[in-house]
Amino acid sequence: MKYILFLSFFISFSNLNAHDLMKPYFTDIFKYKHIHSPLLYRYDKIASIGFSKNGKFAYVTEHEVEGRGGTLYTYKIINTINDKIIWKYEDDIKDIMDDPYKFSYARVKDRLQKALQEHKIKYVIQPLLRKVPYKFDNNKISFAIKAISRKNKDGFNGNYLSLKVIARTNNGYKRVYYSKDKAFSYSIMGVFKSPYEPRIVLILAKEFYGSEGTALYYTPIGVHLKQNFR
Repeated sequence: MKYILFLSFFISFSNLNAHDLMKPYFTDIFKYKHIHSPLLYRYDKIASIGFSKNGKFAYVTEHEVEGRGGTLYTYKIINTINDKIIWKYEDDIKDIMDDPYKFSYARVKDRLQKALQEHKIKYVIQPLLRKVPYKFDNNKISFAIKAISRKNKDGFNGNYLSLKVIARTNNGYKRVYYSKDKAFSYSIMGVFKSPYEPRIVLILAKEFYGSEGTALYYTPIGVHLKQNFR
């Protein structure tokens, strides 16, 4: 029964044409991790689109545009071996409408399907994040954030100067991500799992200052579960 329920949420479609390509579901980003920040007033949405058999990952984010209004949808394909963006398309919906995501996806899906085929990415319905620590082959993989913090005099640009994301197992640990961002906080929200290889995509949330408080943005981090985390 559990297996049947799992398949209902995790289905691969390798032969869909552009007109049959279904709109991905935005994930519940706070399913496993709640961010208790008094300044947080807005957060982006993220949806997994699909995976390839050689480390490519496609996803879409939804961003509400401050001041002007409207919604920005960013469709991306990244190489999760080095976390580099290899394809990107932005669809800026300037008009206010009831379902801007439906409107955006309808006019982008032909272009998206072509990019998925070019990078041999198969469409995967995966609306739910999986929690961390992540269990794989009787091993538990946990992730830790190590950040260097310094208060800014103006208090508006964020506190952290740099951060590392460390993957830990029973056999040791290794850094899987490093960056320099002036953010208020960093949080690991969960992972998406590739159905084709032992690889996960870690979703790192970064809290930055906006016009009315702080907002969350996401950075996907690829982690191979066997090949030394790459």
